[in-house]
Amino acid sequence: MLLPDEIPIPQALRPMEPRDIPQLLEIEREAFPTTWPQTPFQRELGNRSARYLVAWSPDVPYRPDPPAGHRDENPSLRSPFHEMTRRVQTLLGRQPPPPSEEASELVTGYVGIWLVLEEAHITAVAVRQCYQRRGIGELLMMGALELAVTQHCHTATLEVRVSNIPAQALYEKYGFRQTGLRKGYYNDNREDALIMSTQSLGSLEERQRLWELRRSYVERYGQPRQVIY
Repeated sequence: MLLPDEIPIPQALRPMEPRDIPQLLEIEREAFPTTWPQTPFQRELGNRSARYLVAWSPDVPYRPDPPAGHRDENPSLRSPFHEMTRRVQTLLGRQPPPPSEEASELVTGYVGIWLVLEEAHITAVAVRQCYQRRGIGELLMMGALELAVTQHCHTATLEVRVSNIPAQALYEKYGFRQTGLRKGYYNDNREDALIMSTQSLGSLEERQRLWELRRSYVERYGQPRQVIY
């Protein structure tokens, strides 16, 4: 049974566009407050090896002010590192650009993928905190793997914090298995990272897995409004 704040909202999936960048920076700061420097999304648009997919809601307008209950409404809930980063950005004139008038739809999450030779490396999966537990992270993971298949990648890899058990469970659901360990990988607390990889994405077994997972997703959350890779 879904709780009220877990009720799915219509979602769509498409490649990142320049108008999405202010929202992606918001999501990145919330999901990865200790990340420094910020992801150069504008530069990534011109990177032939990089792909970013964004989940967005056709029925929810984007408003720069955070929604009710958002943790950033209370400055005391922000981490000291987050506040320091914000002040340094202000001093250096590196605050994120103002929202574009075209950015009328709410972006709820994004996934970054690097395509190198025959491998798809998933660099980040992030969902707005107030829209988590609605299947958006799963939609992004499904989209990343389907994109990798269309690009003829043989495998997909990623790193995840050893303490991030919910993320590991999602990745395992989509066929990732632990294949290594990076000691002290994360700069903020020197936490280790698990290296997780899939088996051959082109195999009949893995394609069948993706098909079954998509069918299960649609039964639980509904058919995504639009999916463009």
